[in-house]
Amino acid sequence: SRQLEEVERLVNDEILTGTEVTFRNMPLDEAKKLGAMALFGEKYGKIVRVVSVGDFSMELCGGSHVSNVGEIGSFRIISEGGIGSGVRRIEAITGKAAYEAALADRKLLAHTAELLKGKEEDIPARIEKLEAALKEAKKEVQKLKSEQARDSMGNILSKAQEKNGIPFLAAVVAADNMNELRKIADMVKDKLPGGAFILGCASGDKVNLVGMAADEAVQHGVHMGKVVSRAAKVCNGGGGGKPGKAQAGGKDVTKLEAAITEGAKAIAEMIG
Repeated sequence: SRQLEEVERLVNDEILTGTEVTFRNMPLDEAKKLGAMALFGEKYGKIVRVVSVGDFSMELCGGSHVSNVGEIGSFRIISEGGIGSGVRRIEAITGKAAYEAALADRKLLAHTAELLKGKEEDIPARIEKLEAALKEAKKEVQKLKSEQARDSMGNILSKAQEKNGIPFLAAVVAADNMNELRKIADMVKDKLPGGAFILGCASGDKVNLVGMAADEAVQHGVHMGKVVSRAAKVCNGGGGGKPGKAQAGGKDVTKLEAAITEGAKAIAEMIG
């Protein structure tokens, strides 16, 4: 970034000198001795055209050029990238295009300041303040979600049943995504020793399902991979996993309750 700024400043300083651009035809060997820059991969004849901008630049080129660097007006780099080993390509705009880009930046800066309800020079500080506030808000939201999950644990565990000494349950819980659902599942697992369960949540227009089973439940025939797969089919989805842990997804949130009910039925059937 600093190098690009330096290149841009260097070129604009040269433009302000108003140096005349000169053109000379000469033998290729003579041009190379003078230090004229030749583009890699280009083919040149015995006689070449040398374009010079005072002592600032000298290159071989047959294209069209300004007669005076002042005609360029202004120079602004818009992108740069690698095109080969140790070779970078710079793209820039000049003249009216550079001026129009500067006007667009000015409008964007003014609009941003207006949205932040401050002055243009205060934009960086206001953004830093907003980022800090957002970070704290996210922490608070996560804390509240964790507390909500703990508070709802009693309601989830109230759905527990038992068969052949193995507790099991199926419940719909409040979670925004699969990651949150797994965290709730970990808490349920701690509260349901030796058991098996399937949990589901609606995340936007998608269904997330997670199933877990303790070793005791697996020994009695429970396979959570098969349980979540069976439940997911009810809500037009799929998934699976290991006997002790599995997850799945679905596309029909209106069938979430039905999927969970099917999951409970599958667990009960497996416990033998």
